[in-house]
Amino acid sequence: MTTHARVEEGQIQGTAANRVDGSLVIVLLACLLPYINLGPLSAPSQVQPWAGVLAWIWFGFRSAKYGLHISRTQVAFLLFALYFMVNVYGGDNFDLGIYLRRSGTFLLSAGIFLACQYLTPATLWRALKIALPIWFAFGALRYVSSSIYYTIVTPLVPTVVVSAARGSSSLSPEATDFGFTMVALLVLCMVTRRCLTRQGIQAEKWPIGLAIASAFLSLSGAGYMGLALVGLIYVLTGRAGRIVTLGRAMLALFLAAYVAVMISMVPEGTVRGIDLLRTSIQNPDELLDTTILYRVVHNVVGVLGAIDSGYLGYGAGSFRTMAPAVYFSHDLEGVFGLTGHYAMKVPITLATAPLSQFALIMLEFGAVGALYLVFVSIFALRSRIPFKAAAVAVLFFAWMASFPAGWPPFWIIIGVMMSPHFVAREPNDARSPEANFLR
Repeated sequence: MTTHARVEEGQIQGTAANRVDGSLVIVLLACLLPYINLGPLSAPSQVQPWAGVLAWIWFGFRSAKYGLHISRTQVAFLLFALYFMVNVYGGDNFDLGIYLRRSGTFLLSAGIFLACQYLTPATLWRALKIALPIWFAFGALRYVSSSIYYTIVTPLVPTVVVSAARGSSSLSPEATDFGFTMVALLVLCMVTRRCLTRQGIQAEKWPIGLAIASAFLSLSGAGYMGLALVGLIYVLTGRAGRIVTLGRAMLALFLAAYVAVMISMVPEGTVRGIDLLRTSIQNPDELLDTTILYRVVHNVVGVLGAIDSGYLGYGAGSFRTMAPAVYFSHDLEGVFGLTGHYAMKVPITLATAPLSQFALIMLEFGAVGALYLVFVSIFALRSRIPFKAAAVAVLFFAWMASFPAGWPPFWIIIGVMMSPHFVAREPNDARSPEANFLR
């Protein structure tokens, strides 16, 4: 390819990346407001299936008009999703609803990354500028009038937790979902704004500020830890991995001072997020005696379940039945020294719902599930989007926590990594993201 051809191709790609697709904005809004329950597809999984359905419809119409485009990487994702659908648990207490929500959701969510491969920074930026003010408005309303807030939100999010002791949940079931969703949207804002800036487009800063402010409104430990993690990565990596600049060093000092002041001024037991930060700094060993313990045990159960099943897994829908059996057969209560509250509650959570997608995938799908996790990790790590480290951290944190596999922001990030419009190409590099991943 000649230099003139490369320049012309770059101009064409830049023009395409500046276009806003209004129909795709609608799909993205369904993905960025995932907990709203509307119509016959409302589900108790706390994640609106409309996001995946609309994405599949959009992808189908586009494929019918312009032709089908699926890369080898996307085919691999789809094959894993199909395997998760057919490898079904055959024992007692099988629940079809749980199977469809936790196993079928992989295939449903595939529509999101298939649609997002055509995503441009301009389109995503438009969707973020619509979604973030909505999140912030409902988050702030919780503090203006909690009665009005719950009256409006409960019909939209029937599973919302009514609690005066927790922070705002905005348009999600509880504060944790709100806080960490804002962290995910913050990373999407950072990635998108960087891409727009590289195209010479002036992008506003207020969406980033709104995402951070919303995370603070949640008073969520997960939200605060997510902000701290993204902030630390931002300070350490900088632009394209350069050494920390003076400005970033000053930002790090400001954040450290802010955290120190918050910890010293906020009474213990007032804000859960501050309590977790205080514990992580003053007595990190005691973190295991918080709700983090549940996730540690669940992940250990997931690994042991894969081993006990002969690395075949017990099949989709088996977690609620087999996880407690694995827990008791290995005497994990004694291994972790659980007593009192945790000795009673941990087995109950195992029989209710997985608090880690890693645990679920390992226990239900064994070696194939482990291969899938490795595949997703390699794909994410070899992607070439701006702020890749922060995006990978959000993906990892989401599945280490209790966010379900159908949580749409996860798949938007995967889709952004597949879109050629978000690739931070080096000069004279004409390789596609897939070619870079598979080379």
